[in-house]
Amino acid sequence: MAHPAPRVIEVPIDNSNDVLEIDCSQLPEHASEICDILENEGSALRFYRLFALEYYRQGLAEEAVVALKRGIASAKANDQTAKVPLLNFLAGVYVHKAKAMAAAPTAGAAPAADGGREMLLQMATAL
Repeated sequence: MAHPAPRVIEVPIDNSNDVLEIDCSQLPEHASEICDILENEGSALRFYRLFALEYYRQGLAEEAVVALKRGIASAKANDQTAKVPLLNFLAGVYVHKAKAMAAAPTAGAAPAADGGREMLLQMATAL
């Protein structure tokens, strides 16, 4: 089975016809680095979602959360509709993490794990 070609996301450079190509197989360890670039270039919210998805696909859910939260924070305050895809994805990540906690309980840590699971579910519904 052939490996899929590496994904490359092209981020438009502000006030230019050029793009910045970012190879998703070589994402920075911390999503905040990508978010800094997106903020500096005034990128659309969809790029935060795309990079969050790439981090999530690579098993880095916490970095996906960072990218989603930064995207939500960078959105215009009066543009609630634009935030909906990011909020939906963030809620989905929280629910998935809560489900994973419930599926893999550790011996002796049930009360703490249940509290963490409940907190994640509350965070998902509070969005």
